[in-house]
Amino acid sequence: MGYDNWGRLYDPITRKSSYKIVNSEDYIVINVGKTSTKKINLSGNEFDLSGETVDVTYTPITLKDSSGKEVTVPFVLYSENVKSLFRIANATQQLKIAARNAKGKAKRDILEAINYLSREIMCDRDIADVGGNVILKKGLDFGYAITSHKSQGSTYKNVIIDKNDMDGAFGSDRATAQRMYYTAISRATTTATVYTRQTKVEGNPISNPVGKNSNVSLMEMSMYFVYEG
Repeated sequence: MGYDNWGRLYDPITRKSSYKIVNSEDYIVINVGKTSTKKINLSGNEFDLSGETVDVTYTPITLKDSSGKEVTVPFVLYSENVKSLFRIANATQQLKIAARNAKGKAKRDILEAINYLSREIMCDRDIADVGGNVILKKGLDFGYAITSHKSQGSTYKNVIIDKNDMDGAFGSDRATAQRMYYTAISRATTTATVYTRQTKVEGNPISNPVGKNSNVSLMEMSMYFVYEG
């Protein structure tokens, strides 16, 4: 699953950006290439390696999204590139600071340098500074499970919901818990299976908590409840 927008593509005609990897999109790994090492210029100049550089070990991985579109990314393991990744993250942070006060062509050049550094790597974990602030986001992670919040905008054939976990996460905030519960269930197009400790009740197990029409009809799917003792 994509955990951040990656590989920015800018269209000068429409002045709009798109991305090769999209946050919250589901991807399937269809090919893993040969692991290699490359140099990355910390100044962000793609064509000049005479400045300060770092070596990064990466593996080209080809992914396919739900529409069948394929993209190859330079996947970088944190465990094998700790020092290099922190140097890249710090260099990116300094460029972002410089971009705040830059204008015109100078700012565009800095933004392109940031884009160069970001598209050269796709890491498997966040890189944070000493204060815990994330300065370089991970691009991909295994999609074994996701939060109901992150699932917004996505649809799946079958969904399994751990309502016990959701109830614990929101505590006494029942309104938010109900909205997130509704969000989770309405991601399914065929079946939704709910694990819960609640006593079984008759009637519709959920209702739209915001009083709005949903794009997903809950009547068109099957719902199953697994009641834990």
